[in-house]
Amino acid sequence: MGSWGTLGPALLSLAGVVLGAGGSLFGQYLVSRASTRQLEIQESAAHRAELKNVILKFLGIASQVEKAALTLPHAGVSVADPVID
Repeated sequence: MGSWGTLGPALLSLAGVVLGAGGSLFGQYLVSRASTRQLEIQESAAHRAELKNVILKFLGIASQVEKAALTLPHAGVSVADPVID
């Protein structure tokens, strides 16, 4: 019975160290997972913003082309701007 009096506190201390290390590793895993998810969200937002800019530029150019097409003179009349012609 005397051996448990000596080994008991040592085993409890060892169990505490193991639980602490396990908790620390689990906490690091959760932080890593959250950081990865946050990075994915930021990259997704940047991608959406880039797509929005490209679409807005396209719509602006399409609008200019439409205006140029509507203001073209009728057939038989010379065009002053050969690029539009």
